[in-house]
Amino acid sequence: MRFIYHFLISFIACLLLTVVLHGKTTTVTSSSAFSTAVQNANPGDVIVIKNGTYTDFGHKTIDCEGTSENPIIIKSENKHGAVICGGRFTVTGKYITFKDLRSQNAAITFTISGSYIQVTGCYFSNNANDVIVIKNDQNLIPKYNSIDHNEIIHFKKMAILIRVNNVNQYPQHNTIEYNSIIDQIASGENADSLRIGTGTPKFAKLRLYTKIRYNYFEKINNCNEAISIKSSANNLIGNVVKNSLAGIWIRKGEDNIVEDNWIEDSDEGILVLGNNNRIMNNVVINSKYGIQLPYGQGYDLAVDRIPAPNNCIVANNTIYNCSNYGLYMSLWKNRDDWENNWPNEGRISDKPPKDNLIINNIIQGSVGTLFDNDNATSQNDITHQILYTTGSNYGYSGPNVIKHDPQFRSPPNDFYLKSSSPAVGSSRKVNPHVTSDDRGAIGDYPRGLKG
Repeated sequence: MRFIYHFLISFIACLLLTVVLHGKTTTVTSSSAFSTAVQNANPGDVIVIKNGTYTDFGHKTIDCEGTSENPIIIKSENKHGAVICGGRFTVTGKYITFKDLRSQNAAITFTISGSYIQVTGCYFSNNANDVIVIKNDQNLIPKYNSIDHNEIIHFKKMAILIRVNNVNQYPQHNTIEYNSIIDQIASGENADSLRIGTGTPKFAKLRLYTKIRYNYFEKINNCNEAISIKSSANNLIGNVVKNSLAGIWIRKGEDNIVEDNWIEDSDEGILVLGNNNRIMNNVVINSKYGIQLPYGQGYDLAVDRIPAPNNCIVANNTIYNCSNYGLYMSLWKNRDDWENNWPNEGRISDKPPKDNLIINNIIQGSVGTLFDNDNATSQNDITHQILYTTGSNYGYSGPNVIKHDPQFRSPPNDFYLKSSSPAVGSSRKVNPHVTSDDRGAIGDYPRGLKG
């Protein structure tokens, strides 16, 4: 009997605990009911916004707090069934998940200053301003937020912005992954579609540790930058940019990793400024530019608006059929009109890329110049490239250059190398080894990403 008694007590306690952990589900059908549900939310609660179109949500502050085991979930009744027109959420709480909502015709949809916030499976369209902004607010420092599996369509300014405005308090360890960002409206406002950091030089060395992974960008035509990095220690892995004026730009910062990205039928390719950045195993095809290492105003991240690339690694990339330049090191040479952009800071860009390692890249094309190194061999370690053209537009001819068909299996869709490729076994190992996400060291020609 005693055993049965203790078993029943334990069983009832588990049931009660389960009820507490899972919280309650509240379905709302109006703006006021939503506000009440948020004010009364406890860990594990689920707030369901019933299918329909809501035009009166206005500006909502979401300051409730869940826990790591029991986040508060705010979701649409059915995926994208709850349509919020013109609404704006300022999120200052913790452990909150926004799921499957649809937002349209808004200004800023989300401003996130809280931590452990997830925005997932949502659909945003026709935003007149930035769509999702992560930034610190007073004593709130946003960390470990996730923006994932969303669609951001037909927007005017930035789709996602991580803003920095304080050298002592700034966002860190946020993740942006598996989003589709498509059709940025050409408004002439020069807004990047995804920006990490702020352009002021004093913020350039701040280490944000942002993960930007496996996002898809198309028709980004409002500026040069689909992804713009203006901070340090960020990872850009496996992103795709297609049919755009824009590319991937490391505008400033250090210790950023750009790896396994694919850019196709776009203008800008990959542009690298700053110190100690790693550009590895990317593919740029059928674009105007492949990879650009421009001139800058100097080499000091804390001072220079345009810091020339210094001590960077550009390795194991595939550049195929770029119409202007495959690898370009003369961009902005002696440019003197920066003062128009930044009064009192716009010095001439007369400092060349230096102390960079450019190694094991394959550049093939029938138009444009394959490699313009601006006679910078003495200031950089440039070696072991494979260049191939049916014309005479090699540009660079330096040590250990192989001028031979690299023998891709089936370009432009399959850049794996045939076993008979001259690239097999001919690369130079990179020392010291450089790793990203513990996925192994550089030391071979491109792995051959598939589009």
